[in-house]
Amino acid sequence: MKQLLTILLLFVGSMQLSAQSTLRQQMEWMQREYGVHFVYDATLPVDVPYRGEALRHKTVDEALRTLFAGQNITYSKRRNNIVLRAKATSSLLPQTSSLSKPKTVLFLLQGIVTDENGEPLVNASVYEVNTRKGCTTDEHGRYLLYLPPGTHQVRASYVGHDAQENTLKLTANAQQNFRLVNAVELEEVEVTADLNSALFTTQTGKTTLTAEDLDTEFSLLSAPDLVKTIQRISGVAPGTELASDLYVHGGNGDENLFLIDGTPLYHTNHAFGLFSSFNTDIVKNVDFYKSGFPARYSGRVSSVIDARTREGDMERYHGSLSIGLTEGRLQVEGPIVKNKTSFNIGLRSSWVDLVLVPMSRIIKTYEQEEKQYSYNLHDFNAKVTHRFNDRNTLWASFYSGGDRLDYNEKWNNCWYDKTQGWDDHTSMAWGKLNGTLCWDTQLRPNLTGSVALVATRSNSSIGIDEQDFRIDSLENWNPLTHSVKDNRTFMRDLGAKADFRFTPNDRHNIRFGGQLMHHTFRPQTFYKVVYYNDPVNNIDTAYTDARYRTHSTELTLYGEDEMRLTDRFSLNLGASYTATFVPASQSGGLRGVGRTYHEFDPRLAMKYEILPWLTAKASCTRMSQNVHRIASSLISLPTDFWVPTTDRVRPTTSWQWAAGLYAEPDKHWRLGIEGYYKLTDNLLQHRCWGGIMPDVTNWESDITMGRGRAYGVELDARYHTPRLTLTAAYTLGWSERNFPELHEGWFFDQFDNRHCLDLSAHWKISKHVTAMAAWTFHSGNRITLPRHYALEPIIPDGSMIIEPGYVYEEPNNYRIPAYHRLDAGFDFHREGRKGRQHIWNLSVYNAYCRFNAMYVEVRQNWWGDSSFQAYSRGFIPIIPSFSYTFKF
Repeated sequence: MKQLLTILLLFVGSMQLSAQSTLRQQMEWMQREYGVHFVYDATLPVDVPYRGEALRHKTVDEALRTLFAGQNITYSKRRNNIVLRAKATSSLLPQTSSLSKPKTVLFLLQGIVTDENGEPLVNASVYEVNTRKGCTTDEHGRYLLYLPPGTHQVRASYVGHDAQENTLKLTANAQQNFRLVNAVELEEVEVTADLNSALFTTQTGKTTLTAEDLDTEFSLLSAPDLVKTIQRISGVAPGTELASDLYVHGGNGDENLFLIDGTPLYHTNHAFGLFSSFNTDIVKNVDFYKSGFPARYSGRVSSVIDARTREGDMERYHGSLSIGLTEGRLQVEGPIVKNKTSFNIGLRSSWVDLVLVPMSRIIKTYEQEEKQYSYNLHDFNAKVTHRFNDRNTLWASFYSGGDRLDYNEKWNNCWYDKTQGWDDHTSMAWGKLNGTLCWDTQLRPNLTGSVALVATRSNSSIGIDEQDFRIDSLENWNPLTHSVKDNRTFMRDLGAKADFRFTPNDRHNIRFGGQLMHHTFRPQTFYKVVYYNDPVNNIDTAYTDARYRTHSTELTLYGEDEMRLTDRFSLNLGASYTATFVPASQSGGLRGVGRTYHEFDPRLAMKYEILPWLTAKASCTRMSQNVHRIASSLISLPTDFWVPTTDRVRPTTSWQWAAGLYAEPDKHWRLGIEGYYKLTDNLLQHRCWGGIMPDVTNWESDITMGRGRAYGVELDARYHTPRLTLTAAYTLGWSERNFPELHEGWFFDQFDNRHCLDLSAHWKISKHVTAMAAWTFHSGNRITLPRHYALEPIIPDGSMIIEPGYVYEEPNNYRIPAYHRLDAGFDFHREGRKGRQHIWNLSVYNAYCRFNAMYVEVRQNWWGDSSFQAYSRGFIPIIPSFSYTFKF
């Protein structure tokens, strides 16, 4: 009897549903029942009453035929998507001229997407649920969306936040802000449409990193690192182990444009490259481009790293404190004036001195040799934001970073002969300052703009003070020689920039603007020697002073248009123009003339949607670079300095072509394959410099110019569930150089890593425990080894002397052994009172302790056949680390 009543109630309920519901309600029931999704334009009449038979117990195809029988709507199936369109007008009816056919009225929906603290979210997805038309927010969290009149379901989503969906009835232009709440349980987070993924964006070679991506990546010494995270992206070579350098698509380390809140950053790492200069506690979003560069970026030829910092909470105070083995971090944010003005401050500092100074005082050798080491680094970020209203915001961003290393050594020969000794002091320091003052405004509903003043300052120095003594007694040290060496560099940028975004309709997104930048370069070398001939202070002094100073001015204008030509085909077309004025060169004693360089860089990127889950893209871009780094080694040293393009050193330029396929077969998988080919002109290379202090005054005469080319294929895969994320990035690439003065023909670049593979896993074991692991492999770097040892003629003063010497046939002719290592770590979380969090991190670098080759020692078999033998040497062992983070 109960079963009969249940069936009767279900029958009556279904009859009532079909008799009283609308077409839209029946579609919503099918979406819940069958797991399909309807995609349609809001102008379709789906709110009309439905009077057909009940759809229950029918197949999907039967339900669709029943539902749309007698309706002026056609449907087509694409996997789980049901695409609806209005039926075409009968050919028997009079046709309306296309010229007189009324255009569909579109209204502009705009707003800002923020998190629960009022922080604007960059690259958040905003889309209409039914039509799947949408956009991503800009760097200020704003979105613009054109929709037809009618009722719409608009959804906003962002990684790590619960999505928000609002139902709107558009009858005119409207504004709708979204406030997304941080997800407490990771299982509840599901971003149903990430419009910033490779499937939807037009540009090739773009990767976006959020704060969550940086915090959940494995990090050296338990300190999250932006640059080391980017090193695991396909197409990027890490260079030397532990160094925070990027060699993108065969480029050099100085060919990457680092931006922090729109201001260029020149010195980008600490501790000779061990750590990068970006404090991840205040980073909100990072856009990394390795190809398909938009026209709004210029100044480098290999990659762009655009980092944006958080504005700060407008409503409440909170922050975090992190303590690691080598450094500590403090971040605090909150309102100055509630809902009007906020601040965000981040500080990072090392305490290596607390270990080095006591140890150096304790450890002394039996020869009475005293050594003292001292090292410290710091990063300080501050940002203040004031919102006048929803249309106008004024903010200021400041960054300061620096390193200092001191080394002292005092030695008095040995215990049986204390007649000689020395006292040496070496000091290295390098730092940078960046400042931005920006006004963001909304001039019209579809026109936004920002005007900024920017300033950056970089300086470095290395000083060496050496003294030799004759020791008569412990109290009487008579100086024999005194040598002082000093090298200092200084660079300053002052400029203004303006950027605008105009969205006239739903098919065009136009950006345009420009900047004026003045560069000041002041590298200089100072050398002084004082000789003390005897205790009577009979002084003989040799003095050398070399200085170099120059400047340049750049004017850059750009324009680009993101065009949606059809529902499947989109295009980003733009160009950048740069005029660079350089004064007359005075390097090397040669007087040049002033010159102005004009660089026109076209940009083109295309996307075609083959299937709803499969996209093809291609791009062609030209980039130019007017500043160059003269480096003395492969790691960042205080002796490195930046120089401008001159009347004898032309700008570096590159052409790059890229194309690929990108797929998202379901909500868990993202796949991509991309090929690239890149040509670079006017590369700079030292002819034969091998010291630690490059000659500043003659740098133009000491360098040679050449070409570079790089090409390869990149494969990317990502599998993601709320608990488990797996990623794989593989690159098969070639990188070559051609410097006619060094070698005839093309030769391999030093970082020509043929195969690169990065595998990583992130597993949320439970609410309180998370595990991370990353395995890295790449073909070994290249070095130059001699091929022969032969007699070479030397003819001084007309007489011939035969001496043996090494014969080198080709640069970078030997590949050292392959590099690979495994990193692993665990995060332990505990929730405290009042929303406080405690996080313990345990990490292991190089878990199976492989000593990867850092350099190669070459020996010659003198007693045999005089052949050469190469021995690779590595010294980076397994490195465990620990950190504790308290969020309050």
